[in-house]
Amino acid sequence: MTLYNMRSAAQYSRDETEFAFLKQTLAARGVQLCRVTFPYEISNDPTHPAPPLSWHLTPADIRRIKDTWKGYQDNNQAISSVISFLRNSQNAAAPQEAK
Repeated sequence: MTLYNMRSAAQYSRDETEFAFLKQTLAARGVQLCRVTFPYEISNDPTHPAPPLSWHLTPADIRRIKDTWKGYQDNNQAISSVISFLRNSQNAAAPQEAK
């Protein structure tokens, strides 16, 4: 249990540190970095145990990933943010037609 808790806390802390460094570096180059979060919450429900420490996914792990993704699709604020960003990026990168 301690290993699971430590892993999550360490990942969050490292993510915050790396994000801050990247945001600062890009800001110095005139680039604004925005964060979109897709949270993965560990449930205390025994039918949804904590994620494994291995890279091998069981059928139950795969099902939980699909269920979580379905939840993102149902409450799609984060997905909408990503789609909007990508559409704006494509429009900005598209060459302008000469008139």
